[in-house]
Amino acid sequence: MRVDVQMRNNAITIQELRVYLAERYGIRKGNRIKYTERGDEKVEHIYEVDAIYPHCVLLRDIFDNTRICPCYGKLRMMLNEIE
Repeated sequence: MRVDVQMRNNAITIQELRVYLAERYGIRKGNRIKYTERGDEKVEHIYEVDAIYPHCVLLRDIFDNTRICPCYGKLRMMLNEIE
């Protein structure tokens, strides 16, 4: 099954995006990701990677233990401060 994602005008598979994020941002279990929400209130979150699944990454907020599981495309936008 092929899930297309646009990156640099090329269609890539979700597996290729997963490898790209792991290499560029060090997405591995136990690593931490700093993310600031966009909008009027600049809320800062620090997420720890709990698990890596085929289509998403389970992130846990270290302050309030809330968990999110963004897909790889959404995670890429979060890391590039687009989302």
